[in-house]
This record gives sequence, C-alpha cells and structure tokens, in this order.
Amino acid sequence: MEIIDQFDVPAPPDVVWAMFQDVPNIVACMPGVELTDESSDDVFTGKMTVRLGPMKPAFEGEARIERDPSTLSGVIVAKGKDKKGGSRADAKVSFSIHASSAGSRVELVSSVNMMGQLGQFGRTNLLKDISAHLTAQFAECLAAKLTAPTQVVADAVQADELRPLEALVAMVGLRIRRVMRRLGEWLIRHSGDS
Repeated sequence: MEIIDQFDVPAPPDVVWAMFQDVPNIVACMPGVELTDESSDDVFTGKMTVRLGPMKPAFEGEARIERDPSTLSGVIVAKGKDKKGGSRADAKVSFSIHASSAGSRVELVSSVNMMGQLGQFGRTNLLKDISAHLTAQFAECLAAKLTAPTQVVADAVQADELRPLEALVAMVGLRIRRVMRRLGEWLIRHSGDS
C-alpha cells in the first residue's frame, strides 16, 4: 500500500535537512519508536510499538537510510518482526524537503507491506488514517524542536506516546470530514438538476 503525506515546518530547508541528519533526534519525534543501536551512519536497529485496538505489536528490526544532500531527499528502508504475534512489516519511505511559504514542506511517500496477523490492516484505509495521525504528531514535534529557544529545550522535546483513544477519535474525524466533503461535492454537482 502506498501512502502519500506532507507537512510544513517553520524553518528553511537547509535547517530541516540538518535536523534530519540527527537520527536519534528525529526518532524522538516518532511516536512509539525507540532506537536501540546504530550499526553505522546509515544503518540503525530499533523497535516500534503500535497500539491497534486490543493488539499492541512491537516490531523489532533494522532501518537503512540513503541520503542525497544535493536534492535534500532520501530513502529509508525498514523491516521488522513482532516476535509475539509473528507479524512482519516492510516499509520504504522516500522523503524530500522543499522551500514553502511556511519555511519548508516535507513530502513523504511510503510503501508499506504488512504480513501475518496484522496484514488485514494493510488492506484497509485504517493504515492510511493511522499514518496521517502519526505524521501530524511527528510534524508537531519537529516544529517544536525547530522553534525551541535553546538546544537544551529542543533536545528535551519528545513525541507524545501514541494514545489509542486520541488516534481513534482523529481517524473517525478524518472519515467524517471525507464523507461530508463528498456529500458537499455531490450536492454542488446536482444542485441544478431539480
């Protein structure tokens, strides 16, 4: 499943790019993600815990980062396995940073493949909704780090723990807004028919 997200942050692209090079600092903005080891400058091991209703899989695995400073872009290839539930996940995330009126726009294109018990979520829009919620939390944390008055304050900024009820409310809100938008578009198209 391919997921496309984007968000704006209040800093110029070169500053955002520099922040993206500090992997432990970026991981601090990812809800549910914990860095456990850095094998090299480009290979990291870690753990990602995601709460999906009554299930709380903890994927342990590895991520490899390829960077292109000339285009302020990169690719993260990750794979992990939930030892308790036996589910596996592979992901490829391409990111690019561009100038915007807010400062910078970060564009993300993710390809996610889930296998095992959690594979059912990869066939629904639920995964897209969860991704949108996580991206919003990441963007908020990143903006707080970039606008912190001192480096000590910036280093202390961490992503909030992913709260299942908050995520569920956000996902329901997204679905309601989609339905209302479609209804509005339908009403506009058919307003002259009567």
